[in-house]
Amino acid sequence: MKPLVIDSLIPEVYQNELKQTLSHIPLYYTSSIGYDENTPPADGIKFLDNIGFSHSLVMQGKENSMDWELFKPILYFFAEKTNVFVKQVLRVRLRLTFQHPDREKFLFNKPHTDLPDHNGPYKTLVYYINDSDGDTFIFDKFFNKEDSRNVLKDIDKKIILQHTPRQGSAVYFEGHQYHAGNTPIKYKHRYVINFDFTI
Repeated sequence: MKPLVIDSLIPEVYQNELKQTLSHIPLYYTSSIGYDENTPPADGIKFLDNIGFSHSLVMQGKENSMDWELFKPILYFFAEKTNVFVKQVLRVRLRLTFQHPDREKFLFNKPHTDLPDHNGPYKTLVYYINDSDGDTFIFDKFFNKEDSRNVLKDIDKKIILQHTPRQGSAVYFEGHQYHAGNTPIKYKHRYVINFDFTI
C-alpha cells in the first residue's frame, strides 16, 4: 500500500471545534520526543531531539481519556473517504511540538514506527490539527522484528512521501513503515493526532 494524503478529512466546522477544545485538554511534558533508553541513535547518527507534550487518548487498545469521544468521529470520516474500516484501535495520541534553535541543521526528527512490538499488520493515520511547516517524512523501509532496535541503521534511506501539515489533512500508511515528524520554523507549533489501528 502506498502512503495516502487525504485533504479535508473532516468538515471545517469540526476542524475548528477540535482546535478550540484542545486548549482545555491536559498535555503531559516529555523531555525527548526523539530518543528513549530503548531506541538510542543508530550507529552514531543523530537526529533533531526536542521537548514535546502529549496526551494518550487510547493505549494498548483501551480508552485512556474521557476526551476520546471527541476525536473518535475522525475515524468515521476516514472510513467514508477511503472505504477503509477500523477493526481495532490500538493507540491514539495527541502530540504538540514547538520550534527548536537547531531545527535548520536537521531534515527531520528520528525515523521510527509507532508500535514496533505489535504483532501483525496495522495502519497509521496522522491527522494535522493546524497548519505548520513541520513536515512528515515517510520512508521506503519497514521495521523488522529481527532488528535489534526501532531505528533506521543507514542514513541513505529513501523518502517516498513528504507532506507539509495542513489543517484538516491527514496521511495514511502502513504502521510498520518508518516515518519521521519535524519541528516547525515559521510556525510556533505543530499539533497532530496519531491513530494506530487494525482494519
